[in-house]
Amino acid sequence: MILMTDGYSNSDDTFHFYLKRDGWPLNDVVGYSPGIKLNCPKCNSDKISIFFKPGFIGKEQTPWCNLIDDGNFSLCNDYEIIKKSNYNPNWNCKNCYDGGVILKNIYGDLIKKFKESKKNFTIHSKPVMFDENFNKIPMKQIHELECNTDSPVAMIAVTRHQYHVYNFPKYVDYIKNQLGVDTIYYGLWTGGNRVEYDVLYVIPTNDHDIIQKHLNTHDFLNDGVSQKMALVISNDGTSEIIENNN
Repeated sequence: MILMTDGYSNSDDTFHFYLKRDGWPLNDVVGYSPGIKLNCPKCNSDKISIFFKPGFIGKEQTPWCNLIDDGNFSLCNDYEIIKKSNYNPNWNCKNCYDGGVILKNIYGDLIKKFKESKKNFTIHSKPVMFDENFNKIPMKQIHELECNTDSPVAMIAVTRHQYHVYNFPKYVDYIKNQLGVDTIYYGLWTGGNRVEYDVLYVIPTNDHDIIQKHLNTHDFLNDGVSQKMALVISNDGTSEIIENNN
């Protein structure tokens, strides 16, 4: 944690204030950087600062800081919601000067299960999947839910290089409302030296060309980065990884 009483950090062209933690008196309007890239819902700029209004003492700040540490929040600029959220931390965009409050997302239980599952992860670990109720789900059960035959199915992630759940609402909305897929899954996947957090959907095929098309469809959600691989699940619950050829 970096402590600053005033000023800002503009490394990586991102504006962030930093918050004094756990009982430190708040004399000035200082803010907090969650260490993840935030984007303004109005202009998409990443020059975002999160701050507490004067009067928030350390005890009141700490629960919000813990929430931000987990990435379990979203930026809200809806005026009707802002009016009812006097005790929420604020955010401000240094590009378009829009702002509002941060809201708690619904992923607290999922974060706990992610953290528990990550403890034993290595670079050789197989993906771990959870259903929409945040319950761990075996590969065989995913196949049974998604396919009425013995044919394999493929799991496609729309996330890329995600290590928090901050953007999960965006990905869920995209799958359900843009792709028209009713059922989503959440997953942990070893991505090099870090464990990636994924939001996924299933297609009822293992056709290589169709899978490749899906892997290269969602790059605009992730700064132009395409999906690296898909997970093909057989009816017995075994799985194999299909690499992206591009």
